[in-house]
Amino acid sequence: VSQMYERESKAQAALKDESREEDDEEEEEEEKEQQGSKESEAHSKDSAGSRGKKTLYPPGLYERMKKFYQRHDPARLDTIARGNVQVDEARLDADLKASFGVGLDSVD
Repeated sequence: VSQMYERESKAQAALKDESREEDDEEEEEEEKEQQGSKESEAHSKDSAGSRGKKTLYPPGLYERMKKFYQRHDPARLDTIARGNVQVDEARLDADLKASFGVGLDSVD
């Protein structure tokens, strides 16, 4: 009887651990989505006279992004603009590498 009780306890503990891990993973995904949307909201603002939203970059980074898009995706040139914002260059570079296979260093 005690062995059966032990097995049941272990099985229940394992199920609880699995559900906690799934909950933790879901929470992490939600946090990443929220963080990503906050950052894109911070970088995307309506530009005066423009119909859509543009991603804003500080002047030096804007020039690099302009060169990057001229080389790798000219259609996106009209989606960027200069602005007085702070951008996480490491994250931006990682995103560019994920999307284009190359980062900002391709235009230095």
